[in-house]
Amino acid sequence: TINPPSATASLGSKVTEQSFRTQFAGKDATQPVGVSGGGNDIDAISGATISSRATADGVTTACAAALKAMGGEAQ
Repeated sequence: TINPPSATASLGSKVTEQSFRTQFAGKDATQPVGVSGGGNDIDAISGATISSRATADGVTTACAAALKAMGGEAQ
């Protein structure tokens, strides 16, 4: 769930905004995407950390599936 019931709807919905989504461009698809802290991380939306983490986890899962389908491997 990208926007769980416990998240503030107006803040969690910001994961759909261009300014948030563009953070994923250029990330290493073989590495997990995290939230605020590492080299392959994105910045969480203030007040919507759960939605930000869920989105990053979804991108990581999608990249791993795509790599596997192409014969590659995620770390």
